[in-house]
Amino acid sequence: MNLETIIGLEIHIELKTQSKMFCACPNELSRGGEPNSQVCPICLGQPGTLPSLNREAVERALRLVVALNCEVPEVSVFARKHYTYPDLPKGYQISQYDKPLAVHGFLNIDDEKKIALERLHLEEDTAKSIHEKNGATLINHNRAGVPLLELVTKPVLQSGAEARIFVQKLQALVRLLGVSDADMQNGHLRVDANISLRPVNETKLFPKTEIKNLNSTKSVQLALEFEEKRQSKLWNEDNAPQSMSTRGWNENKKETFLQRDKEEAKDYRYFPEPDLLSLKILATELEKIKEQVASLVGAQAQESASRADFKTRYNFSDKDLTKVPVIFQPLFDRAVDLVLAKMEGQGDASVGEDQKIAVARRWLGLMDKMKAFTSGFEADFFETRLPYLADLLEKFIKREITSSQLQAGVEKVSLAKESELSTISTELGDLSAETLDYDALARQVVSQYPELVEQYKKGKVAVIKFLLGSMIKASKGSAQAGPAEDALKKILHQK
Repeated sequence: MNLETIIGLEIHIELKTQSKMFCACPNELSRGGEPNSQVCPICLGQPGTLPSLNREAVERALRLVVALNCEVPEVSVFARKHYTYPDLPKGYQISQYDKPLAVHGFLNIDDEKKIALERLHLEEDTAKSIHEKNGATLINHNRAGVPLLELVTKPVLQSGAEARIFVQKLQALVRLLGVSDADMQNGHLRVDANISLRPVNETKLFPKTEIKNLNSTKSVQLALEFEEKRQSKLWNEDNAPQSMSTRGWNENKKETFLQRDKEEAKDYRYFPEPDLLSLKILATELEKIKEQVASLVGAQAQESASRADFKTRYNFSDKDLTKVPVIFQPLFDRAVDLVLAKMEGQGDASVGEDQKIAVARRWLGLMDKMKAFTSGFEADFFETRLPYLADLLEKFIKREITSSQLQAGVEKVSLAKESELSTISTELGDLSAETLDYDALARQVVSQYPELVEQYKKGKVAVIKFLLGSMIKASKGSAQAGPAEDALKKILHQK
């Protein structure tokens, strides 16, 4: 049977606020804390307590709302969502239902595809259940009442891979805007994925399966791909799902498992929260939020363009780029230009057809060497040592020092105190005096293997690799392959 996959996501984002959603308890999730230590009568659901809305939570939520091009109704309303579960001390959750904070909007996952959104609404988080190996379940109420923003997409995603990209893009945006730390492994961003199949060209939706609490983007993709195959098999056996269900994801077995039949909205008995006023978003406040978002997004776009230009300038890979933080870029440019200026006009010292790219790659390697000697590798640390490192790199490129001598020089510069740098030039200059006598090394090796010399003369040029290895070994690793091979060829041609 020719089927198509229909996927919608429900994503819970813990907001990065100082206090909880409806009380003054600290929002300490990122910093841990003793279980049940960040609680009060309000978030524990004690009788007679009254909630009070957290303004900061609303403002942070609106940053994401604006960035996702959502419509913001003038008034939204909080509601009670009733269900009984050990991690819900009140027996209901304060959420939003028919009048949410924002509706519609979209997020681009590539240049051509927008993922349409259904709604974004505010609510409070539940406590956390901790299941022990002996079968007992412990409850930590520190999370109870933490501000949550729930984002619901329309059912327009078509594969697990698309869903994964959407979550990755959303996670990056949330972090950029300072809405949440969005660490999935810590539960700051949690994904429930809804999936159903239907025959191609069919327009109606069939009963969906919800996969709960996916805590990594990889799990989002794998769980949806597994469920797609499972449901496809059911359809082909003429046994398509007849009712909604909730399933979990077994990370070890890489498969979903049935948890329960899924509830519908009517099962939650929603009604307006009587202890909270309606939330009205003033146009002036929304404009301030839009200005903040524009500033943050604009700064990121400028930084991204700068990084792209930097990457192209030196022909770096994505992995190379991660080795040079943004704050290092101007300094790295200076470092490359400094060595190029020293080498100007020195044709024999050329490091390749494109010297700038080659010198940049040398600097990357040199920075890696520095990191091995110091844990305090900051921009100012690199800047104060730049002239000395440039001298070393120039000598190495001109083959005046070996790789082991370069290593020794980098170690001296890295470990020297700033007050000692002015006296270190002499020590670094002495490295050039230790340059190997490549001709002598080549003659030594050639004299040891006369039979290989004869083979080389008869056209078996591959033997030079063995001779080259022997030469480097004789130098105890100090010889560089380039000049060593040049010396070998010169001596062999004299024989």
